[in-house]
Amino acid sequence: MQRQRLKAWLEPFLPTHVVDLARAGAPPPEVIEAPRFHERAGDHPHVESIYLLLVEEDGDLVPVYIGRTKDPVKRWAQHLKGLHQGERLYARWRQALLTPTGRVRQALKLVIIPVSDIRSAPLPNFPTSTGALEYQLVSIASEAYPGRLLNHEGNRR
Repeated sequence: MQRQRLKAWLEPFLPTHVVDLARAGAPPPEVIEAPRFHERAGDHPHVESIYLLLVEEDGDLVPVYIGRTKDPVKRWAQHLKGLHQGERLYARWRQALLTPTGRVRQALKLVIIPVSDIRSAPLPNFPTSTGALEYQLVSIASEAYPGRLLNHEGNRR
């Protein structure tokens, strides 16, 4: 049920809000060029947004990280730098997302959804503030895909 809820909520955003980060077997992405964010985050890539890092698995898109930010370009530069360095919480990211030789295990996709584009919450009658959305999505994804989220906050609430 939670997988269907998550898919139904994400569906309207997938054609227009996805940035392909890396193919399976490729080196990890180092930077995401601002024009790619502009294409997917609308005219304002530096606005409050919800984002989901997804991996392609058996024809399915599986969320592995869910967050919120006021500046997706800046935040993802930080995440990608952390992935390359592999320190602290990013050691877990490296282990989950990269092979021992440093290649991407599964295709990585990033969904960036400006809050202004969100019309409803994934859970009926719940708020659509960024904090509420983030925690709803983390909760739903952690139930739908146990053990897959790299989030440490809000997981399994």
